Amino acid sequence: MKRKTLIALAAVAFAASAFNAKSAEQEPAMKRALAAPAPELAQGYLAVKFIVQAVLPMAKMGAVVHLGSETINKSNVDKYERKYERRLSTYREAIKQRGYQTISGTYQGKATEACARVHSMWAQLIVEKRTSSIEITQDGFDAQVVVSTEDEGRKIGLRNRAAVAESGIALQDGMNSDYYFRGTIEQGRIELKPDVSVLRSWPNWAGPPRQKDLENCTVTLEGISKGGRTQ
Repeated sequence: MKRKTLIALAAVAFAASAFNAKSAEQEPAMKRALAAPAPELAQGYLAVKFIVQAVLPMAKMGAVVHLGSETINKSNVDKYERKYERRLSTYREAIKQRGYQTISGTYQGKATEACARVHSMWAQLIVEKRTSSIEITQDGFDAQVVVSTEDEGRKIGLRNRAAVAESGIALQDGMNSDYYFRGTIEQGRIELKPDVSVLRSWPNWAGPPRQKDLENCTVTLEGISKGGRTQ
């Protein structure tokens, strides 16, 4: 159990995303959020939301959490909770001001061959044409991408959290909280590529994917019902 906890904490060590980590202490935060590329804003929002909802509660229960240069524990978690909740509120407001597309619906997917080697199960199912359905549900700019397959007659759904900002989208891999895909939305078509920054926190003993494969992987989702409308 202890080993699993340490792995989980290591996985979120870079969860602030490149956009958020580089400018974590700079102000004004809202100005940066409004100027950031839309997919990066969506990724920053997803990452901070994960910190608030999943990481900080672990510190409250006694775990020691490392987020970049920050060490969070039970004695100081309240301070960091206020900090990250303010940041999350900023990202929410920035997305509201910039708007977001509606992408809920049913999709069909395809992916480049490199996606079979990037260690992402949902992307691998798509490249190998083993999906039974791809469904996106949405609540405001929060979304969930469910890639389903069948195994020995049982339907299995891989759920991935996502967020939308303007025509940009970010997706957090449901099996690796530090692994993000991001991309663009255009006329019911979504294109996603892995964020290569995942290599910074992927331990060598766990067999990280090659950067070349990450760069050459593109997942395309084509809407076949609903999807593609602008808020």
